[in-house]
Amino acid sequence: MEALSVAVDRTIRTQQLLRAGDTVIVGCSGGADSVSLLHYLCQAREQYGLAGIVAAHVHHGLRGVQADEDAAFVRRTAEAWGCRYEEYRADIRTLSGQTGAGLEETGRRERYAFFERLACRYAPAVVATAHTRSDAAETMIFHLCRGTGITGLRGIPVRRGAVIRPLIDCTRAQVEQYLAENGLSHREDSSNADVTFSRNRIRHEVMPVLRSINPSCEQAMARCAGQMQQAEAFFSQQAEALRQQSAVPGEEGSYYCGLLRQSVPIIRSYFWHARLTQAGIEPENRWIDLAEELLAHRGAASLPRGWRMTASTETWRLFRPDEGQAYCLPAGENGVYLCGGWKILLSGEKTSYAGRNVHNLFANLPIDRDKIIGKLFLRTRRAGDRFEPAGRKVRKTLKDLLYEAGIAADQRNQMPLLCDEEGIVFIPEFGREARVLPDEATRAYLYITAEKSDEEVLS
Repeated sequence: MEALSVAVDRTIRTQQLLRAGDTVIVGCSGGADSVSLLHYLCQAREQYGLAGIVAAHVHHGLRGVQADEDAAFVRRTAEAWGCRYEEYRADIRTLSGQTGAGLEETGRRERYAFFERLACRYAPAVVATAHTRSDAAETMIFHLCRGTGITGLRGIPVRRGAVIRPLIDCTRAQVEQYLAENGLSHREDSSNADVTFSRNRIRHEVMPVLRSINPSCEQAMARCAGQMQQAEAFFSQQAEALRQQSAVPGEEGSYYCGLLRQSVPIIRSYFWHARLTQAGIEPENRWIDLAEELLAHRGAASLPRGWRMTASTETWRLFRPDEGQAYCLPAGENGVYLCGGWKILLSGEKTSYAGRNVHNLFANLPIDRDKIIGKLFLRTRRAGDRFEPAGRKVRKTLKDLLYEAGIAADQRNQMPLLCDEEGIVFIPEFGREARVLPDEATRAYLYITAEKSDEEVLS
């Protein structure tokens, strides 16, 4: 069996997951996978020229004393290995009740939101999670059972935005071997044995059967996932080309029906998915089917959050009545802008902050340049603004977000919002909007840096 350290180093180097000067935020539950990842990175810190390592632990508030002991274990481990420790305590059960999402999904959202906040604080930084090839195989089975297409069969990508998965080419057996060879202890989450959870049932009951059929099934599924990732990247690119070709000049959100009808259904499916996502609408099958129906027969329909979808003989359109725009100042894709007590830098290249205390700013946060709709501009808030912070998958009103964050009332109306013609792209203190995050298909980046400034507002 290949050593875990060899597999991880190959993945990091071939996929270019780390850069000299990065701080790595390691999501660490205290379990076998995350302890192995944290240990490896601590041992290899100088090898990769890392600026620092942060062990990030989320206490979900679900397992009482066991959860307290997990947090204490990760804290002691981080201190012993010379890395920082950050902890977030969440009431997952309450949050789950508020959103209607399950405990697993709610926990996942809160973890990634926490990691995103840390990445902003410690920028330039990446978030490393300990997903393995075994996890990726289980995820594929889970999605297949629920009903999925190409997207669900991609498995778990090695990189998504600022999140990297150095263990993705390692099996659970390699993790266990690494722990034994290095004499590492870890925590066992008792809930992982509960087969009433779908993922646990797949791990403990389904995967053993598949391995009995093909001992190399995880490797075979990883190859399939890689092909699905390539297929999705291709279809996404084709959908973006369709958007550019069919867009009606000067009419945002309008597209020529003739060109849409000429495209193949799977490309249109990706096109609809992208349009709905950019509007902040969950791209459910019913909305995609509705778009197809309107394209074929013409008509109009109401969608969530006040959006309207219409199709005439010539054009298909997705729009929301204009509520007016509290103008602040225009923003190009390169430049420095001062607004509301903040200095915001937009650049097509990363900016060096050597010798600076980067923990006091949001530095080099990447967004996908091709996901920006129309022109960028800075403005203050307006009624009805909504925002989905990256990683949380929960869209809230800006009013609620500012209140929950404890932003002083006199500062709320001055907070600069970087927007495109679809809505908010970035907010200081909250980070990036989910819809503009880079992904596997990203080809062009725009980097955002924001820091507090005492200088006067430019106009």
